[in-house]
Amino acid sequence: MSTKPRIVAPGVIYQVYAKGVQELQMFKNDEIKTFFLKQLAKTLNKYDFTC
Repeated sequence: MSTKPRIVAPGVIYQVYAKGVQELQMFKNDEIKTFFLKQLAKTLNKYDFTC
């Protein structure tokens, strides 16, 4: 279940995290993990966020 979208404001710090169910791995293999990280990078750039 997701939360409501947050209000984006300059200078505000957001904590983002992900956790697998019952401590299972989130990604089956490195290829899927790499795909996810590339998509995350695109989204961060699109919305001018930094990590």
